[in-house]
Amino acid sequence: MKLTQKEQIKSSLLAIELIERGARAPIVKSMSPLDRTAIGKLYKEVTGKTSPTGPLPSDPTWFTQTSVPMRLIESSLFIGLYISIKKCSKDANEAQLLVQVYDEYIRHCITQNKEPRLNINRCWSLVQLYKMGELEMIPCTCCGIGIVQPAYTLRRDFVCCICKRTSSLKVKSATELEPS
Repeated sequence: MKLTQKEQIKSSLLAIELIERGARAPIVKSMSPLDRTAIGKLYKEVTGKTSPTGPLPSDPTWFTQTSVPMRLIESSLFIGLYISIKKCSKDANEAQLLVQVYDEYIRHCITQNKEPRLNINRCWSLVQLYKMGELEMIPCTCCGIGIVQPAYTLRRDFVCCICKRTSSLKVKSATELEPS
């Protein structure tokens, strides 16, 4: 399909936005009508080097490991932002939506003085896994916050890692206070 000059410019600008945020060339290609050669040239022009090679992130457990609770929390935050912004931005395509949500996620990290745990490539993978139904948001029965979990997670009596830690601390402190 031949792009009009206006479509070519819009696609190039969006590809540049993705590349500036660190998106690898295969991700840009998956979200853009531009051909691989054009994306390669843009990548080289924007970053001064070629796109990294190797497999793209695709493991759902990377996002949901309770042993790394902040990564789980930030993954949940990102998907929550994605769901909310997608509802409000009905005209945005997937690439625009990813840029918009990623920028909001970065703003949140900055306001919290926290280093982001997710880069745009991980965020793209997270969204793909969510859209494919491999991950879903499950509300915690204690706090009600939606937490990203594998799609096969039991919903009944689901308690998020924050509430589990909080309740274990309460139990621990209560047993420490009991007289011996």
